[in-house]
Amino acid sequence: MIRIKELSFFIYPTFFLLLYCCFVSSEDIAYTYEDPIKELQLLKSIGGIDGTMMIWMVAEDPEREGCILPEFHLRLIDKIGQITYIDLNYTFPEVPKQAYCPDVQLDFIPLTQNYIMITYPKLLNNNDVEKYGLIINYSGKIIR
Repeated sequence: MIRIKELSFFIYPTFFLLLYCCFVSSEDIAYTYEDPIKELQLLKSIGGIDGTMMIWMVAEDPEREGCILPEFHLRLIDKIGQITYIDLNYTFPEVPKQAYCPDVQLDFIPLTQNYIMITYPKLLNNNDVEKYGLIINYSGKIIR
């Protein structure tokens, strides 16, 4: 009987640690992110299907209050905290100026693993506006 009590002293903490390890994963860890480009601020963040956190950073337009600059800065943070910086050097064709303020009409949508679609409005010849998309991979390479 004494041996069982001595043994239970070790079993309960071990059992607790095993349960704790089963319910805590790398996804339960909080990260603090500070962008190296100080002018950028968070506009939107979402999680991808592969567990990658996608953070869209924007810079305010100094000439127009409440507007953003026509740039696309995306930060991808994977499950272990590695950051991929996508600073897309792309001029969106025929995007009306009002697309950047006051309600930003650009957006991004995670697709399958490793691909993102950036949607933007395009002004047509008859002054109608249609939504177009640009597909990029996690390296920032334009696919279509």
